[in-house]
Amino acid sequence: MGKVLNVINAIVSGGRELKCESCGKDFVCGVSLKGCWCSGIELDPATRSDLRSKYKDCLCKECLEDLSMKISSLGSS
Repeated sequence: MGKVLNVINAIVSGGRELKCESCGKDFVCGVSLKGCWCSGIELDPATRSDLRSKYKDCLCKECLEDLSMKISSLGSS
């Protein structure tokens, strides 16, 4: 229930201030009724599932973009 309330609060307030669990950088999660910037980063469903199992919360945009680039470069090799 606590996570749901955090998401609702973020939607109303325009984002959540977080620390990236991957790199430690402070960032603002951009969750809103329209979605979030992270949904625009191309990651396959298996990778997203793996991230959900490894981390409790969102990662920063830079870490997600780096991961997306690494995955796409592996696929094009």
